[in-house]
Amino acid sequence: GGSQPGVDGFGGKHVRGGNADQNLALLDGVPIYNPYHVLGLYSIFDNQVVSHVKYYRGRFPAHYGGRISSVVDVRTREGNTKNFQGQFSTGLTATKLSFEGPITKNKGGFLFSARRSHLDPFIKRISSRQREKQGASGQYNYAFGDFTAKMHHGLGLKNRLFLSVYRGSDHYDNTLLRTDTFDNSRSSEQLKQFVDWGNSLSVLRWNHQASDKLFANLAVSHSNFFFITDETTIDTFSFSPQIGFVDNLRTYYRSSIRTSSARLDLDYVPNDKHYLRAGLALAHHSFQPGHISINNVNETDLPPIPNNNISGPSNRVTEFNAHLGDDWKITKDLQLCIGVFTTYLDVPGRLYLLLAPRLNLFWQVHQNWSLYGAFSRTNQQLHLLTRTEAGLPNDLWVPSTANVAPQRAQSWEVGASWKKGAFLRSKLALYYKQMSHLIAFNAQNGSEVNADLIDASNWEEQVVFGSGTSKGLEWSLHWHHRRHSGWVNYTWSKSERQFPELNGGEKFPFRYDLRHVLNINYAYTAAQHWRFSAGWSFNSGSHIDLARTRWQYIREDGIPDFYYFNFGNKNSFQLPAYHRLDVSAQYEKDYQHGSWAIAFGIYNTYNRHNLHAIRLRFDLATQTQTYRGVSLIPMLP
Repeated sequence: GGSQPGVDGFGGKHVRGGNADQNLALLDGVPIYNPYHVLGLYSIFDNQVVSHVKYYRGRFPAHYGGRISSVVDVRTREGNTKNFQGQFSTGLTATKLSFEGPITKNKGGFLFSARRSHLDPFIKRISSRQREKQGASGQYNYAFGDFTAKMHHGLGLKNRLFLSVYRGSDHYDNTLLRTDTFDNSRSSEQLKQFVDWGNSLSVLRWNHQASDKLFANLAVSHSNFFFITDETTIDTFSFSPQIGFVDNLRTYYRSSIRTSSARLDLDYVPNDKHYLRAGLALAHHSFQPGHISINNVNETDLPPIPNNNISGPSNRVTEFNAHLGDDWKITKDLQLCIGVFTTYLDVPGRLYLLLAPRLNLFWQVHQNWSLYGAFSRTNQQLHLLTRTEAGLPNDLWVPSTANVAPQRAQSWEVGASWKKGAFLRSKLALYYKQMSHLIAFNAQNGSEVNADLIDASNWEEQVVFGSGTSKGLEWSLHWHHRRHSGWVNYTWSKSERQFPELNGGEKFPFRYDLRHVLNINYAYTAAQHWRFSAGWSFNSGSHIDLARTRWQYIREDGIPDFYYFNFGNKNSFQLPAYHRLDVSAQYEKDYQHGSWAIAFGIYNTYNRHNLHAIRLRFDLATQTQTYRGVSLIPMLP
């Protein structure tokens, strides 16, 4: 509970009222800026190479920092040091291949894994049919691929060396052509969209055991993230052979982040009452945001994007972190985790010192009951500017500057857990979170609707600053009995934003203020080889801006001019509820020297058209403007 997704994953995860950029995703200790494939349908973390995952949406340990809403810490497993082995799997959506084995027997090993989607033909065919049913032509397409490698080797009894490498990328394109005619009037809408994004990283880590009580890890890493959007719209209206107009726009975004860092972590266990963690980290970030918009695009000869015009000033930021924490067992039933994460941020023209204290008290009341209470303060020097109302997001990652302070949050949480034997357990949590120094595009100067006003050189002039609050209740129930297992998660939450320059200074709902979120999952293992599972997801609809009324300006000479729209309060329109059912079946058989499995699954089984956005369209036949819902992912086998 507490994690609200966008529609079909589009828009990222929003944890306890936070923005999608406020989640820290770590792969072997290195931050990943977009940890999803297929608009959130696939994680970039391949389960064939994952050793373990730690997830926090509150009660943050002191050694995590840099984001204000959640942490996902993924560690890849080590390759087999005794034997060579491999795995191969394929399906309608993707094919995966992994191979591992010893470098030096019993001392070191390697692990390689590669994955490539082959959704392309299926998506093209389905989307083309959908467009034909809508009286249009075109199609959309998507593909992704990634590669993960890890090598490790022992250097004596107390030293080990690790090298991890990851590279992944995604591509999405969408084309649309729609033509309407009425008497002598004709209109056409042409759309071309291309989106590419990806992550790459490499990290070298040295593990050293100084004594039975002191352990050290020294890591150096380099990572790169890029995001590119290229969108062209060409709208043509003709009222007679002599009268008409063409409205053309090409918008191109490109942003990237390069980070080089070094980190030292120490674990010290003086006795069975205390577990101390301390560390230092130094990181250098280079941000390269960019944007260009070109009007009056020729339909048959789109101009190339001049690279020298889209490169905004490369913002370089140096970040120094230090952390200290202690897990203190006061008694056998009472434990206190206390610590602080400190950030020293050097940006051009200003220095920031950010303190983030952490406090978590856990009490084992009874063998089957426990209670806890926690306070966390978090800071984040990154900001993500996203315009999603017009369709595909234009993600522009920008750093804190002398004029734009880091995001900050503080949260309080209390909870209880209960279990009965090994087959039933339940958890309940209440939380409240305050966020400050949030940024958003300023609607009053037109930046939300006019992309010409947004570029890398003046983005600081186009944003406003505000705050946010989020509160909620999370409840979960897990059970396992013989061949049956399942879990239920429910979240009630309320998330608001407040910006002095937006909505008249009044509070308004966060776009992903989903009042109710419910997930139900069930799995059944039949006989020896079969496993069946089903999962149903539901959440209240997200909030968007949508024109409620309109009026047209009539010039002094009597000729009608532009239409003006009244959107009402910000985010006052709520999309319909989101829900879908996923089902799967797997048959697995083991042999002496290996195993094989075949799996069947259907995503969105009853083909629910969950709306992501609503587009405004002018109908020549009726001379009216109508709304058309935009859904993303249909039923996928």
